[in-house]
Amino acid sequence: MFQSQHPDVFAIEVFGKYGNDNWQKTFDDYADYVYSNTALLDSSRFNSLCNADQIEQLMKDPAVVHALSVMKNYKGYYEPKVNAFNYEMFELNRAYQGALLEKNKNKQMYPDANSTMRTTYGKVSSYAPKDAIFINYYT
Repeated sequence: MFQSQHPDVFAIEVFGKYGNDNWQKTFDDYADYVYSNTALLDSSRFNSLCNADQIEQLMKDPAVVHALSVMKNYKGYYEPKVNAFNYEMFELNRAYQGALLEKNKNKQMYPDANSTMRTTYGKVSSYAPKDAIFINYYT
């Protein structure tokens, strides 16, 4: 992955403050910092930040800073590409389905079950693959 595609938190926080030739130590130190300083892991600290007066403090929380950086990166860099791909695939699938219907105009066709619930039939029972292991038929 190119550095230009990384969330800015990597350049600013991770490598900017904890950068080291040993990348494992860099990420370990950054993770220690985030886990030691976030309010998101303590419900009472988190609840105290969940009001309008404390929003600036919440936005400075290291876990929030990291999450928002990742989301900003996704929204700005990846989401437009995903949306463009999905739109193109939608249009191509419509054309493909139309061509199939035209080709098989007088033939009986089964529905395409992609993205729909499938049903099946048969006997559902428990399973015992080897000694002392039993898997029930329900979860």
